[in-house]
Amino acid sequence: MARTVPATAFLCQAGCDHVVIFPFMAKGHMLLLLHFATTLSAQHGRLRVTLVTTPGNVAFAQSRLPASVGLVALSFPSFPPLS
Repeated sequence: MARTVPATAFLCQAGCDHVVIFPFMAKGHMLLLLHFATTLSAQHGRLRVTLVTTPGNVAFAQSRLPASVGLVALSFPSFPPLS
């Protein structure tokens, strides 16, 4: 299950920047941006870093991210058949 991020977590105090990373969901793109998010978080301690992914990629992302990087899972909407 993805780490839950309270709505107030997106509100930064003065001087706090927040980077949201939303990679293309292919593993090759994910790996590069997981590494980027980890490095960015480690190099800039006051910078909030959040990675957005789908529920199908949560386990993959969680196993490669430090706790300092937030993770948000967005589900795809489902629609009834058009027939």
